[in-house]
Amino acid sequence: MTTPVLIRQDTGETLVLDGLVRLGYAPTLRVPTHRTERRRDVVDDVSEDVPALSLSVVFSETPTVAGLPSGVERLQQVRAFLEGVRDALLDGDLALLTYDDGRDDPRTNLILQAWPSERAILLNERYNFTLRESRIARVTTVDIGEQGATSDNARPDVAASRAGEDDRGNVASRELRALQMLGVVN
Repeated sequence: MTTPVLIRQDTGETLVLDGLVRLGYAPTLRVPTHRTERRRDVVDDVSEDVPALSLSVVFSETPTVAGLPSGVERLQQVRAFLEGVRDALLDGDLALLTYDDGRDDPRTNLILQAWPSERAILLNERYNFTLRESRIARVTTVDIGEQGATSDNARPDVAASRAGEDDRGNVASRELRALQMLGVVN
């Protein structure tokens, strides 16, 4: 069995989770409600929320995996890893993590959201990590070729990246014109 690890995707730094006690995964749905005039809530949409991964890990001065530092150095290594992730996040870097336990596909693009800890008398520390999967927006460039927009029904103002003087889709401007005709606004 492979020992679970957290890997920083930007630096490759690894934190071995040798004392993993519990692993939880919480996929959730977002169900927005809207109040009607009759004071009843209606639901008109359901979307998938960003799942959370929770890990409960005990780090001790006597790790169970060979090759890891022992004693106080092990606990300092854990704290340094977490502080490095926290500092990167506060500096505006994503510091994305990957969780890999060797059994399932690795979970990537995780952001460390919380890591409360408890210290025990026997020189060990217990952490409860909450990690959120992130959906990264990526820039996509589309090459439309030398001809530009060539469709027979393409609007020239849209193809030239400018809207026409008559904004055909802006509902607010239609409402404003109606209010102007009624003399409510100038």
